[in-house]
Amino acid sequence: MKNTSHVALVRCPDYQAEGVEQAVKHGLELLGGAGRFAAPGEKILLKPNILVGASPDNHISPHPQVFRAVARAFQQTGAAMSYGDSPGVGGPLANAKRSGHAAVAEELGIPFADLPPRAWYLFRKGTSSTSSRLPRAWRPAMG
Repeated sequence: MKNTSHVALVRCPDYQAEGVEQAVKHGLELLGGAGRFAAPGEKILLKPNILVGASPDNHISPHPQVFRAVARAFQQTGAAMSYGDSPGVGGPLANAKRSGHAAVAEELGIPFADLPPRAWYLFRKGTSSTSSRLPRAWRPAMG
């Protein structure tokens, strides 16, 4: 049997906090709720895909309001969260500060996870890829 992925697309006309939170909540509900993906006490790393330390107005990375809405939804599951990234340009924490994600994380009490250097990992059951360079810190989460 072929594995399938489910995706929820929800319209959100702007980045006003209330509208973004409602859209993210609705999208997660369509997928079974945040509790389907995280359990109380489970360690969750939020990776906001901060490519460079650019202002949210540049639309290079997901908007900090989207990060806030996702983080709040997963906080409600009781998961133990941290956030981090491995950007292509610049330092991870400096980029998170410039992009606005660090301020959101600080407001929500989510600690920064400094991801160490990358190493190659093989995916034994990979379908579209059989190896990738990933931060060593992610290895325990990969099973």
